[in-house]
Amino acid sequence: MSGEGTAGTTSDRLEVQVDLEASQQGEVSVGDRARITLPGNRSVTGKVQRLGRVARTEEQDGSVGNATIPASIGLDEPAQARGLDQAPVRVEITTQGVENALSVPVTALVGRTGGGFAVEVERDDGRRELVAVELGLFDTGSGRVEVTGALEAGTRVVVPSS
Repeated sequence: MSGEGTAGTTSDRLEVQVDLEASQQGEVSVGDRARITLPGNRSVTGKVQRLGRVARTEEQDGSVGNATIPASIGLDEPAQARGLDQAPVRVEITTQGVENALSVPVTALVGRTGGGFAVEVERDDGRRELVAVELGLFDTGSGRVEVTGALEAGTRVVVPSS
């Protein structure tokens, strides 16, 4: 889950304020890990510390905007963002996770006739073949997706060139 926020200080603590879409309220929890991209494309990590309970809307140009829920994210190492006050940042919150997952780039997925997905793999002898996979969690930050199927770690997966 990602969004835009603002890095700033409240009392003596540097934290990030982000307005989550109201529909995301049930997906984000206090303690969820976050990656914050600061100005200059520097990334720092943090944790959701507080979540609002009441959705709010803002009026712009006479029309009411989407309902949002305020969230506060504390930085693991506040010194990494020293000197920032009201700076625009990008926030990605990890709401689910899995350990030791096999993942492939999302761009490697191929739709299968009749439904489902596959990836094209290159074998040691140069042969290419499609291998059916089931999808798991998506990592929108890195553009990868968890897969299960007849694949092993280290299998060469074909990714289209851009």
